[in-house]
Amino acid sequence: MLRPRSLQQRLSLFMFLPVALLLIAMGFVGFIYARDSLVNQWREAAILKLQRAAHQVDMRLNHTKAWIRMFHKTAGEKYPDLIHLWVVEQLKDIEGIARVDLVWNDHMHDQGLHS
Repeated sequence: MLRPRSLQQRLSLFMFLPVALLLIAMGFVGFIYARDSLVNQWREAAILKLQRAAHQVDMRLNHTKAWIRMFHKTAGEKYPDLIHLWVVEQLKDIEGIARVDLVWNDHMHDQGLHS
């Protein structure tokens, strides 16, 4: 066993060593707490940013979906082909829409469901 012989060794062993160990332990615990706190804040910020982005995408898609719903509602109207072409042109003008193609299903078009 280690036996301190001089006053300097006793001071080092009984005073500085416990204080140093306490400071190291507190530093380690503080580091773990700060790390967990930062990770939680980062997670919350990331979730909020993703929610905001999802909301923006949803709002932009709702505008487009409204025009598509209008397209489907006009199927039974008088002159639906003209209305459909107009709606397709409106869809082309929406920001974020790269291309709009209207392809008629020949089977449905032959039965008169879309003409």
